[in-house]
Amino acid sequence: MDRPTPSEPDRVRRTGAAWLLAAGVLVYAVLQVWLPARHLADSPGDFGNYYQAARAILAGSSPYTVHNFDYPPLVSLVVLPLGLLSLEGARIAWFVLSEIALLAAAALTWRALGGGARAAAIVAVLWCFAGTIQANLAVGQVHPLMLALLAGAFAALDRRPRLAGVLLGLAAALKLWPALLLGVFLLQRRWGAFASGVATAAAGVLVPLALLAAALPPPALPASAGYWRGNPAPLNLSLPATALRLATWPAAPPDGVHRGNGTDGTNGVRLGAGAHPGEEEGPRQGAEAGARQGDRQGAGPARPMPRAWLRGNNPRVFKLPSGLAQLSVLVSLLCLAAGGTALAGIGMTGRRLHAGGPASGRTMLAALVSLALVASPISWYHYQLFQLPGLALVGAGLWRHRGDRGQPDRGAAAMNEWARWARWSGWASWVGLVLALTWSQRALGAYVAAFGWTVARPALLFGITTAPALAGCVLFAWLAFGWSGRPVRIDLDERSDRAE
Repeated sequence: MDRPTPSEPDRVRRTGAAWLLAAGVLVYAVLQVWLPARHLADSPGDFGNYYQAARAILAGSSPYTVHNFDYPPLVSLVVLPLGLLSLEGARIAWFVLSEIALLAAAALTWRALGGGARAAAIVAVLWCFAGTIQANLAVGQVHPLMLALLAGAFAALDRRPRLAGVLLGLAAALKLWPALLLGVFLLQRRWGAFASGVATAAAGVLVPLALLAAALPPPALPASAGYWRGNPAPLNLSLPATALRLATWPAAPPDGVHRGNGTDGTNGVRLGAGAHPGEEEGPRQGAEAGARQGDRQGAGPARPMPRAWLRGNNPRVFKLPSGLAQLSVLVSLLCLAAGGTALAGIGMTGRRLHAGGPASGRTMLAALVSLALVASPISWYHYQLFQLPGLALVGAGLWRHRGDRGQPDRGAAAMNEWARWARWSGWASWVGLVLALTWSQRALGAYVAAFGWTVARPALLFGITTAPALAGCVLFAWLAFGWSGRPVRIDLDERSDRAE
């Protein structure tokens, strides 16, 4: 039997879809494969710490003999097979595994949105243009694997909640903060899923600890546990870090006095694809160049950034004073309490969060991700990778809302005008959130290129370092409460490309 010949509009749509797919693949290959791959040889990045921990285990030592390895032990065991390779070979293998995990996360996020062409377009835009993907690949972070677990939890949350709990538990075993995300099951009163997540996280941390303690000499724990109370480094993008930067903001020097140029080795650090402040390369040259730039551009005597800002990411040399540590923890607890209370209130009024209503389980999980990243004392720029599923939910929700239909004649024009304004302002805000959350490192890099590691433009520097935390708060509120009175809603049983 002959197949029916597709109509001309169908052929046009299919051809257009094929061209868009080819363009998306090309953009991703350039921005998220080729560009970060060029920087793999620049620095071992964070992967170097994982690799050295794995090599330590193979040599019969504790992974916590590696100075900068302060992760749960499961990370070193995941990387353990790569310890048999050279650093260059292991770096390439880890890069390939990370790319596979990112693509898996994209597919799972697409599925969590309900599938279809619109969901595919939203996911493609985010995965192609989010700068945080480049940042994670360049430093070799474990985050792409965690994002795949998180996206799997999004996809499984409504129909297989116990599996979602296990996936979130595994993510918490790689880095502890995702344990906060198990709160979504408390909001939904899914006690079995919550227990599954807690049990998985506990086993993922305690079993490797016990194995390493039994087989290897001490230390059995990282020596820098206090480091997790926070630091004021410019690329730490949480509200507690913002509070620490305000508390340690350098005072303006007297007129005509240039208070140092950073030649003590605290100011001339390079912000490259695989470097953080604190990895001091060429301190004298970088600091003096930054001071000269500030003077040339009319900034007056360029004040260097405080030592605590520049060494905040290095647990070997940075110690947060007790008073500042208490401030960081207090701000973190206040954020968690306020956000948790808001979500609990929504859960009580929504009753059935897992039923696909305005406060669905997926939007609550995405809101918890934003809350955790905003409230955490440590929330580096590359942590913003975990905002991608939440941004995808918001984008898909905006696409679905085309304005009120079936309005009565009286006032219909005004209502449609309001809906049109809300839709376009929503898209503009969404693009702003994507830029603020995923391109923060580039913004600071541009500032450093212009002024060095100085406080030559205090307002600009404050805005660059604070905007991501504020954007995270906006995304949290958007997911929890909706935009212009419209909740974020993606029904699992309704395809996102179905005509409304």
